[in-house]
Amino acid sequence: MIIPQETNAKTPKTSSNVKLSPWGKRLWIVFAPILLLVGVMLSMRVAETLQPTPISQKRVPALNYSPQTIATKPLDEQTKTAIAKKVEGQLKAIGKRDFKEALRYASPEFRSLWTVERFQDMIEKAYPELIEAQQITLVEGRFVDNYAQMEVEVTTKENYRMGYIYDMAEDDGQWVVAGCSPGIRLTAE
Repeated sequence: MIIPQETNAKTPKTSSNVKLSPWGKRLWIVFAPILLLVGVMLSMRVAETLQPTPISQKRVPALNYSPQTIATKPLDEQTKTAIAKKVEGQLKAIGKRDFKEALRYASPEFRSLWTVERFQDMIEKAYPELIEAQQITLVEGRFVDNYAQMEVEVTTKENYRMGYIYDMAEDDGQWVVAGCSPGIRLTAE
């Protein structure tokens, strides 16, 4: 049982015990709803800017290159087949969780920057859909300046389709993975 102690000290003013004049009460009654409305409108505006752009309006090429601004040309069949083997090989290794093998498909520059453990951690956190890939579809390939790009569509176990753009570079006459742009959810079927 708590027994309140009486004191002679003044009670400090807090928001719960402040006395407003009649005009203060009127002003508070008028402006409080306005302030609340402004706060709601601002939070709605911030929420609108955080909404993702629908995929139909968004194209995310790797390295921020756009086919409209850089001259591109389609891959010839021999190059497309060689690149397809590398992309599919890396994706199959990732699906088996063999990250050491998956890293072997990368360019020497990429491999020099990543240990197998860091590469695995990056794939598990940033590209988990690649681990769960049920189907891999090579959509389109093209040459861009001195490298090639391959658009890849991955369908996961949960039937999510994700789009990726693989950047490919030549190293001693062999195509290697130079990078991959983040996945974009195309559909959730």
